[in-house]
Amino acid sequence: MKRGCIATVITVMSVIAIIIAVIAIGFAIRCNVVPTGKFTVDEQISDNSYNNANLSSGELVMLNDKLYYNFFGGDSEYQYGTYEIDSSGSRRVQWNGPSINNPHLNSFEPYKGNLLMDEITVTGSIHRFNPDTGSQEGFINLKDAEQNKYRTFVIIDGRMYIFSDEKIFVSDDAVITKLVFDNLEDIAERDEKLLYIKDNYITYVSKDEHIKKYNFKTKKYVLNKKLTLDYGDAESLLDYINNVFIVEDKIMLNCGDEEKQIIYNITDNCKVVYSCDYKSSGRNPNDYVNVYKNKIYLLNTDNGLDVVDVDTGKVCNVVKSGVEEVYIFGDKWIYYNADYLAYSGGTLYRTTMDGRTTEKIFG
Repeated sequence: MKRGCIATVITVMSVIAIIIAVIAIGFAIRCNVVPTGKFTVDEQISDNSYNNANLSSGELVMLNDKLYYNFFGGDSEYQYGTYEIDSSGSRRVQWNGPSINNPHLNSFEPYKGNLLMDEITVTGSIHRFNPDTGSQEGFINLKDAEQNKYRTFVIIDGRMYIFSDEKIFVSDDAVITKLVFDNLEDIAERDEKLLYIKDNYITYVSKDEHIKKYNFKTKKYVLNKKLTLDYGDAESLLDYINNVFIVEDKIMLNCGDEEKQIIYNITDNCKVVYSCDYKSSGRNPNDYVNVYKNKIYLLNTDNGLDVVDVDTGKVCNVVKSGVEEVYIFGDKWIYYNADYLAYSGGTLYRTTMDGRTTEKIFG
């Protein structure tokens, strides 16, 4: 090869090497420039994990005075991930590499000091997530898994409720299970948002448009009532109902679409406790609600976050801007995601129950 050609090849290779180095450095910088935040637990914590996961989306959990938040905002290609946030700061503990379209993150169930993965293997194995290593670890095995065909579970007041296709089992130690309900096929759409478990009862909307309440202990129905709600332009009543939940001892139905939301108190003769017509459109505010003690937390697409006191009927607007998801862990703070146009996650805030003090937590 001639000397000039050799020099040209070397020059081209040097340029390519420089370009690759610049890209690598830029990639490393972008990967390491992640959002930050911190917070301090300064309230009495209550177990509201079932409502946070079942009524909201379960993308934010609290465990051992730390928050674990599935963040999809910012530069989602590089900055998304699960972040552990506490009084000392934040760090990313789950990330699956650059991802442009809807990156996948595991959601967790807090249980006895562990972050449990929400899947059950065929053999009944449940894994936990280790935030220090970013990996899954074996945790425990449910008995009789192959026979009972477990598929998923929820944690309610420290107990594990395990679902198969047709049955619900309960376990106090995540090993031995007991059958408590064997009629899941009666639930409309087999949709877990149309059932609610509380205090040894399951309340649900049936596929024949009844509201039913079943006692796990006596193995008897204590309520079986035909629903006769006006479902407007919806194709059916079942399409009109988004959630069923309990506030204190009252059965509530969350109904509507992206243009309207109505909360009915079924226990008190289908009394309307909240109604809102939306000027904006494009998302269904009924997708996520939350409940804590005697209050319902509702995502108002026009005005932020509304809180309904079921005892008094009073409605307070505590957040003025768009809200995507809302979480409650105690008596003082409401945690919420403010970027409702982002995919399932953005800047995380908390505001006091009266809305007077707001803090940015992350993002």
